[in-house]
Amino acid sequence: MNKIVAKLILFCLFCVREQQAESIGQFQTYKNRTDLTFKLTNTPCQQTNNIDLTDVIINCTGLSLDRVNSSWFPLNTTVIFLDYNLLTEIENNTFKNLTQLRLLKLSNNKIYKMHTNAFSGLTNLDVLNLEFNALEFDNNSYPDGIFSPLINLKELYLKRDQDCIKSEYPSCFLCPLTNLTTLSIDSVGETVNFGPEFKQLGKLTNIFLSVCSNSISESTFKNLNHLTDLIIDGFNTLSNFSNMALAYLPSLDSFTLMSENLRKKEALHILKPLVGRNMTLIKFVRVILDSPAGVSSNSMQEDVLDLDKTKYLIQICVGRFEFIHSFLFILDHNALISETWKSCLEYLSLSENRWIGSNLAFIKLFTLRSLENVYIDGNLFGPTTPNKLKTSENYMSEKKSLRKLKLHQNQVINSHKRIVKSKNNTKVKGIIFYGSRSLKYVHVGKSIQSSWLNSNISLVGFQNVEYIDGTDNGFKFATGRIEGLTGIKTLLFSGNDFSVLSPSFLDPFTTVEILAMANCRFDLNSFQSNSLRLLTNLKLLKRLDLSLNSLSFLAHNTFSTNHQMTELYLATNRFTEIPFNLKLTPNLRVLDLSENAISTLDKDITFGLDELAKKNGKFSLKLAGNILSCGCENFYFIKWILTTNVDIDFDSNLLCVNEFGLYSHLDKHWNVGTFWRQCVGQQYLYISGVILCVIAIIFLVSFVVMRCKLYIVAYIAQILGTVPRRRLTDFQNHVFIVSSPNEGFVTVLSNYLKQTFFLNTRDSRDLEPGRPEYEDVCAEINATWRVILVVTVEFFHDNNFQMLYTLVLNSMSHYNPGKVLLLYERNVQLNVDLINAIGEDNILEVPFWQMTPNMDEFLYERIFIDC
Repeated sequence: MNKIVAKLILFCLFCVREQQAESIGQFQTYKNRTDLTFKLTNTPCQQTNNIDLTDVIINCTGLSLDRVNSSWFPLNTTVIFLDYNLLTEIENNTFKNLTQLRLLKLSNNKIYKMHTNAFSGLTNLDVLNLEFNALEFDNNSYPDGIFSPLINLKELYLKRDQDCIKSEYPSCFLCPLTNLTTLSIDSVGETVNFGPEFKQLGKLTNIFLSVCSNSISESTFKNLNHLTDLIIDGFNTLSNFSNMALAYLPSLDSFTLMSENLRKKEALHILKPLVGRNMTLIKFVRVILDSPAGVSSNSMQEDVLDLDKTKYLIQICVGRFEFIHSFLFILDHNALISETWKSCLEYLSLSENRWIGSNLAFIKLFTLRSLENVYIDGNLFGPTTPNKLKTSENYMSEKKSLRKLKLHQNQVINSHKRIVKSKNNTKVKGIIFYGSRSLKYVHVGKSIQSSWLNSNISLVGFQNVEYIDGTDNGFKFATGRIEGLTGIKTLLFSGNDFSVLSPSFLDPFTTVEILAMANCRFDLNSFQSNSLRLLTNLKLLKRLDLSLNSLSFLAHNTFSTNHQMTELYLATNRFTEIPFNLKLTPNLRVLDLSENAISTLDKDITFGLDELAKKNGKFSLKLAGNILSCGCENFYFIKWILTTNVDIDFDSNLLCVNEFGLYSHLDKHWNVGTFWRQCVGQQYLYISGVILCVIAIIFLVSFVVMRCKLYIVAYIAQILGTVPRRRLTDFQNHVFIVSSPNEGFVTVLSNYLKQTFFLNTRDSRDLEPGRPEYEDVCAEINATWRVILVVTVEFFHDNNFQMLYTLVLNSMSHYNPGKVLLLYERNVQLNVDLINAIGEDNILEVPFWQMTPNMDEFLYERIFIDC
């Protein structure tokens, strides 16, 4: 277990070169194991505990501390992070009482001096990280006995990040660390040398060596015979590596070399002492001496991986081999083939190189019977950089250099052509490729310049392959069939030219679960019309990527057979709506529609999305890059975005434009209430105003009708011709005055009307009981044009005149609606029925009983109004 942990640590030290990220990662590992984090009092640091207090972590990372106070740390502290600060010294007894401390990280400070007792008391410390400080290999930085208290230390990291030091290590400064298993250190001197003191470190099995020397000699590792894992970082300085240097490492299991100053042949030949051994890993990174950015005749031979370079490598039984980022251009077909590798190699990576020529150079690699993972993806030369690949000076020389290799590769192609029978038993021309049944993962992205798929291809032995990455290759004309991938689950075809695509091309891949066909330059009319047919056989499909294809629609019922779909990526197309029926994808959880032309979604679509979120527990909808409409006409869509349980990508700053053409960013903090008032609220305000006006009009009309009902009916009847219009001259009597018997004003009024208007006037005194005219009172009133009621207080107490009052009111009709006029004195209280029956316009309050100009005008207008 310790061996595995040590390997992982060394590998991480190489891969994660940014130390801050590494620090955060280590802290996160502890953090994930804890439940309680809090700020300590009297200290700038943060403490994190797990439930049972087995780990007490003090995190002081990145606080710009220039000193450390021992009072900051509880006695039960197990982990301290002091990296990324401004510390310059570690004083005596700083951590003296922390007997339970297991990990101390002091990397990325400015420490140049450590006092003799700086680590006093840390008897149980397992890991000490002092990397990337200003420590020199002298007694000031490493005084005698500095590491003596660390009797149980297992991992020590001393790598610097400054100019190389030419001085020697302090004598035996690591000798007390008898339990040390892992060491990260810089070399010193012109030649790397691990002195006799390293013999005392019998448990040291893992070394990360940052080379500041020019050479590694044959005797460099003679005192490290227990070493199992060796990583050498010699990027800028190491230029000479003895072919026998590794002979002193009989237990070496993992070897990694990074060097820009070694030629490929030299680097590979240092493996000579390892021939016949069993190893876990051999890895070369950036072995690029004499490898230019382009291809030339001078460098072509150096950048060909051929049998002369690999003759020792392929005699080592290694499980994993990587040769990456090293400007490899050409692979000889036998360079990596041997009986030893057929039985041992499980993982092969030739990634991040610049392969040119025919891709069939890799065919034999797939026949290695133990091989499970193949990575050949890389940065291509080719159409993207034509000037670098084929300049006027090197074009011919390049052709000569490749002629022999291509001639052999063409022979390989011809040897694989066969006559293959199709399902209908007709013979069609096809190609058969043979591979190992152990293959599971194949990565060939960016490594194939051009390959037509217009022939039927049979892959024999590929039935266990689960993953193929063919991204950004030269695949084109996908009209043939690829048979033999019966166990394929992940198929990545993005970045190829599928402008010619058969609707049945994907039919053989019935087991595929993940399919990527982004940026495939489809013929839009063909693909959009045949999208249903293309995906019909992929009934197990769970994830599909069709991004970057300029699609604007999909065929009707697309995904009708893909009910297990959970993730669908349609980004960077031209969709204006969701281009399929959501009911066909009941298990969908992720829908990426970013960078399309969507401005809104209708209610049926949003309801369907809510149903998917409810059914599947979670649903993610990505709309970034669309210009959404946040005008009032799309209020319900914006409200849905802000209130739905669907996970919207607000972090991407959704852009929207209102009806006035103004842009804004839509986020989850939008106030729905404010937006409602701006849009729907304003509409309701208008509606409320209209309703209020209607109510006011109805009320006004009702009021007018109630008060002037008789006049209105009479006017309408006269217009319709059902009631003849009557005038003053049509009546026998012009004015009839009704008042109390003793009212003297009646005489004045009667005389005034006769003398001023020459009217025929009668009054109620002519109809007293007992006189003959009384029986004809109704006829008398009906024969009169206007009846004037003169009302005083005594008028309502006279029974006879009460009867006359009733007869007068009943005489009002459609023929003569303004017949009755009423004059009343100020202290008389008129009832509402009387007012409504006569009408306010025909009623006049008289302050005193005598003729006035106001009364004269009133009488004139009311008597002659219809004349």
